[in-house]
Amino acid sequence: MLNDRIALGAVLLAAGSGSRMGYRPKSLLQLDGVPLICRQLIALSGAGVDEVVVVLGHHAELIEPVIKDFAVTVVRNMHPEPDDVEQFTRDTGQLLHWHETVPIPQEKPDA
Repeated sequence: MLNDRIALGAVLLAAGSGSRMGYRPKSLLQLDGVPLICRQLIALSGAGVDEVVVVLGHHAELIEPVIKDFAVTVVRNMHPEPDDVEQFTRDTGQLLHWHETVPIPQEKPDA
């Protein structure tokens, strides 16, 4: 068939402590009254992503209610460390039997 395509999945990393923002979750910052994590989920859907895994850690209890109406899988990583992000993302993709997983953090940690 000409229209066959690979299913596309995304891992949205929202587990950080927000230490450079006074320990506020970046995901809940708002633009025109809409939390950034909601904007990201809407953009992923609009881009044709079939399945989204949201990785929560710090502030999970604040973020999870905000995304409850989205069709996403929530995974909790209660000990997120910057060095483990890529491996955790790959492991999450393998659990879901994704062909390939590329981590896309919200920001690049300081080197």
